[in-house]
Amino acid sequence: MKKRHSNYDLLRIICCIAVIIIHISATYKNALITQDQMALSKLNLDSKEMIVIFNILTRFAVPCFIMLSGAFLLSNNENGNYKKFYNKTIKKIVMPTIFFSLIFLGYSLIMNFASVLINDKELDVFVRSLKNFFTGNAYYHLWYMYVIIGLYILTPILLLFKNSISKKTFEKLSYIFIIWASISNWTSTYKLAWSIGKVFDFLGYFMLGNVIFEKNNSTKKSIKNVISYLIIGILLLLLLVPIQIDHINKGISESNEKYSLVESYNPLVLMSSVCIFIAFSQMEINYDFSKMANLTLYIYLFHAIIWDLLLKVLKILNIINEETRFIIVLIIGTILVYYISLLCSVIWIKIKDVTRNNNIIYKKVDKIFK
Repeated sequence: MKKRHSNYDLLRIICCIAVIIIHISATYKNALITQDQMALSKLNLDSKEMIVIFNILTRFAVPCFIMLSGAFLLSNNENGNYKKFYNKTIKKIVMPTIFFSLIFLGYSLIMNFASVLINDKELDVFVRSLKNFFTGNAYYHLWYMYVIIGLYILTPILLLFKNSISKKTFEKLSYIFIIWASISNWTSTYKLAWSIGKVFDFLGYFMLGNVIFEKNNSTKKSIKNVISYLIIGILLLLLLVPIQIDHINKGISESNEKYSLVESYNPLVLMSSVCIFIAFSQMEINYDFSKMANLTLYIYLFHAIIWDLLLKVLKILNIINEETRFIIVLIIGTILVYYISLLCSVIWIKIKDVTRNNNIIYKKVDKIFK
């Protein structure tokens, strides 16, 4: 791996950890909003401000993930070979997404069956699980994978388009797409994770990641710029904290906000994410993070089920209860979820490598594209 890319690998790892923090803090945040007595009885919710701060400060993760994908995919003209690129995409992204969607569908059905037996819930929870599966929401984090698949499908077309216009025009178009996505989400909602509208909402980030990547490859790195952009990025996110606390006090959930404060298309989240991405683009790092960075896709896929199971075990063992401070759970939970997911990812790749040569599906995909 090229030395100059270590900064982006570090950002990829940090984004992965940030996503875990988002989902751990969201457990507490959702309990605050819904006043779920079952959740409240097991969670210490006296650190409301701390819960919101951590949940908000990590919202750069998804936009930066998208920008990282665009930075590298749109910088490689070989990706314009659609047969070769789509063949690779099916193996690398599409098949894992389908497989993990099936895993999470099975997990949801098992958990719902337990809820029906233990908590006397209605049987329609099974129908809801199937509906979520077919809309690309088999589990709450999988929507991202379908957006990425959509952006990968557009990559050869975008490369052809990018190479036919000037860099300045491409940069202006990336800004237009980001602004359009931010405005359109005032009135638009998408029930399908694989909706073309949802994919286009992230197209601006995808293009802008490439613009920033190519600009900073040819400019001198500056530690002052790194610090300045990081501070600006953090301060922009902190502006959302008091408003989000007010919404929690009023019982307003993210889905019921007129304009979501924490979604990737919120102007403050947008500007903060771009600032943080620029800051990492300006970094000079000598350490090689490539091995761990290459596992972030599978860490992302595994982490949600790991956190859910870990939370259940910790509650049953009474390790997490109303006496346990949020910050303790966040630190220990993040470390455990990250490293268990990392271990699962390593094992998964080992199994995949062993079985790949004998996998009929992989061979059929190769045959189709050849």
